[in-house]
Amino acid sequence: MPTVFDEKLESLEKSFRAESFPQFNEVREASGFVVDTLDIAWSAAKAIFGDKATPDHALEIYDRMILRIEAVQAQASDEDEYDDEEEYEED
Repeated sequence: MPTVFDEKLESLEKSFRAESFPQFNEVREASGFVVDTLDIAWSAAKAIFGDKATPDHALEIYDRMILRIEAVQAQASDEDEYDDEEEYEED
């Protein structure tokens, strides 16, 4: 069953044709990521705080999840740069 979010994305997709808004796919992917991550954060808040869970708890957990994702991505990027430097030195 489609959610309000799904319906809104479908409506936007019909409004924006690929020619007029080629970045729409990135917007859709980012929006889906945010919704899914917030859903996971809300589930975590309920698991931790039970009936006392609030949206503020979920938002705090979400923020921490995003910080962790960014840190992992930065670390992977640094490792890729290091690997590239090693290959350059070997040549």
